[in-house]
Amino acid sequence: MLGSNFKKFLIEELDGEKIVSRRRGFTVQTCTSTVLQADETPQYNALPMGERVGEGSNGTCAVSVGSELKPACESSCLGACTQTLRKYNEEAFLRTGFELDERAVGKVLRACSRQCTYECGKPGRGMSFSVPSKSLF
Repeated sequence: MLGSNFKKFLIEELDGEKIVSRRRGFTVQTCTSTVLQADETPQYNALPMGERVGEGSNGTCAVSVGSELKPACESSCLGACTQTLRKYNEEAFLRTGFELDERAVGKVLRACSRQCTYECGKPGRGMSFSVPSKSLF
């Protein structure tokens, strides 16, 4: 599973695409996707980590806002990881006829959320992360 975080150190109130006001806080956008090992070609691996996230077939993004960084990161990461694993499970069922083991899904979800939250807490506006897993087929 691949992912990236993008942080804004403010909360924007929007009216459509127009910014109405800004206030203190954090806005965290997390995007995650999964890539099959067979799809990891040399051209794909040559891409920067942030661009690899957009290349996945089941990519999802989640946005969270809050007055503290850590809760905003945790909420955004958990949402994106959960949605991506749900999509991956649906695609795996269509491809193979089998659903993923609940234990494997839980293990990958915890690893994804933990790594994502760790990277999100680092200084800077954007961070990428990777969670390799052999428990997903």
